[in-house]
Amino acid sequence: MERVPTGIEGLDELLGGGFPKGRIILVSGGPGTGKTVFAMQYLYRGVVDYGESGVFVTLDEPVERLDENMASFGIDLPKLREEGKLSIVALNPIQFVTIRPGGLIHIIREAVKPNVKRLAIDPLTTMLLQEKDPYQQRLDIMRLFSTLSELGCTVVVTSEAKHATLTRTFHVEEFLADGVIILHKVILKSKVIQALQIEKMRGVTYDGQLRPYQITTEKGIVVYPKERIIELE
Repeated sequence: MERVPTGIEGLDELLGGGFPKGRIILVSGGPGTGKTVFAMQYLYRGVVDYGESGVFVTLDEPVERLDENMASFGIDLPKLREEGKLSIVALNPIQFVTIRPGGLIHIIREAVKPNVKRLAIDPLTTMLLQEKDPYQQRLDIMRLFSTLSELGCTVVVTSEAKHATLTRTFHVEEFLADGVIILHKVILKSKVIQALQIEKMRGVTYDGQLRPYQITTEKGIVVYPKERIIELE
C-alpha cells in the first residue's frame, strides 16, 4: 500500500513509512497534548518536504491566532498562503451553528482543489457539540467521513478526548476512521510524560506501543520510537 510520510520526526518509523494514502486518520487527545500542532505539522512538512499542497480547516480558532501560534514553531503561515501552498478555512463556533454539518461538507468540497493532497480538520469536537442527539451525531460523522474519503486526500482529523490519560471512552469517529492515534498525558513519579499510541491503522503494519514524544519550538512534535514509557519509570 502506498504511504504518505507525515514528516513528523519519529512517527513515520512507527508507521512503517507513513499514513496509508487516501485514508482518514483521527488524532485524539486531551487539552495541551498537541493535536493542532500535529495537524498543522503534517500539512507543513507535506509542503516543505514533499511539495504537496494542503488545506487546514479550523472550527474554533481564528486565522490570526493560528498564524501567531504556528510562528512560534517556525511555520510562516501567511507566506504559505500567499504562495498558494496551504489554504486555511476558518469557521468559528457561531458560524458553524448557522451552516451545520451539511454546510461544512460543501465548504470542504469547495476548498479541496484537484492539486490538494493533504487535508486537516481541527477539531471534530466542535461539530459534535452542535448536535445533542447521539443518533444525529453518528449520521453527521458518517456523512462527513464519507465525503472525506471521496476527496482523494490523506486526511487528519483531530478530536478532543474526554480523558487525557490511559482510561477513556470510545466514540463513533474512532470506529469510522481508518487510523487512530491517541496523544496521552501519563503521570510517572510525579512527572507528566506525553505519550503517543497508534491504536489502529487499517491495511498496514505498525508499532502500537506507547511511545514518548515532546513538543519543541525547533521541530514541533518529536516522537521517540525506540523509547518505551515503562523504561522511564
